[in-house]
Amino acid sequence: MKPRVDMAKQQDPNQILNMIVERTAACLNVPVSGIYLHDEARKDVYAAVSKGFESSIGIHLAMGEGAAGRVAQSRQAMIIEDYQTWEGHSLQYDDSGLRAVLEVPMIYAGKLIGVLTAAEQGDSTRKFTEEEAHLLALFASDAASAVYNARLLTETQQRAHEFENALRNHARDQPAPARCDLPPENPGRGARHNCSTRKGEEYIYMIEHETTWKIAATSGDDQGIGQRVKFGEGAAGRVAETRKPIMIEDYLTWEPHAHGRGGTPLPVRWSACDDLAAAK
Repeated sequence: MKPRVDMAKQQDPNQILNMIVERTAACLNVPVSGIYLHDEARKDVYAAVSKGFESSIGIHLAMGEGAAGRVAQSRQAMIIEDYQTWEGHSLQYDDSGLRAVLEVPMIYAGKLIGVLTAAEQGDSTRKFTEEEAHLLALFASDAASAVYNARLLTETQQRAHEFENALRNHARDQPAPARCDLPPENPGRGARHNCSTRKGEEYIYMIEHETTWKIAATSGDDQGIGQRVKFGEGAAGRVAETRKPIMIEDYLTWEPHAHGRGGTPLPVRWSACDDLAAAK
C-alpha cells in the first residue's frame, strides 16, 4: 500500500477519497471499504465515500458511537470479528450485514482527518489480523496527508479567487498606486491590483515536503503553476522560511536569483503558511 505516487498527481479531494477506498478494497481484498471524515463543526464523523456499501454515505456517528466513532475518539485501530453481534455496534447499521470490520484513524500532523474502514459482509467468516491492521494504519497515514494537502490547495485557490474578485471590484475606480505595498492580509492573485505590477502569483507552503507550490497567477500567466520551490529557495521559498516580506529591485541581479519578485507571507489556518509573490 503506497499511495504517494498516485495521489501526488491528484489535486481534487473527491478523487483522492475514491482512490483511497478503491486501493483499500483491492489491497485487502474486501467487498466494503470507506472513509469517515471528521466534521469539526458537529464534532462527529460522517461517511463521505464508500465502496460496496454506498447506502452508508451521509451517515453521521457521534464520537464514541459505533466502530468509526470509537476509532475517531481513541485514535486507535480497531478489529471487530462480527459487527452484527458486537455490543458496541451503531443502531444505524442494524441491517448492514457487516461482519469482520477493520478501522484505523487518519491523522495528519496531530490532526484527525477521519477514519479508514475495511469490512466483510454477508456470510463471510474472515477475521482481520494485527498485521493487516498495521498495514492499513500505514496506508491511512499517507492517505491522511494526501487528503489534507488537497483540501488545503482547494480552499486556498477558492479563497484566492474570492479575494481577487473583491479586490477587482474595489480597485475598479481607484487610481493605480505609485508603489507596491503588500499587507499580509492580501492574497496573491489580487496582488497586482494593489501594486503597480504586471503580474501576481500565489504560492502555498506544503508542510510535509517543506516546499512552496505555485497555485495561482494573474494576467493569464499559468507558466510554472504546480512547480515546487524548496524551503528557503528563491523569493517565495525565503518568504515561507522567514515569514517576512521581501522586496527585490531586480531579480536578475539579485544574488540568490529568481525574477524581480517581492513576497509577503500569508499565515492561514490548518497550521500552514501561504506566501504571496508579486512579479514586477
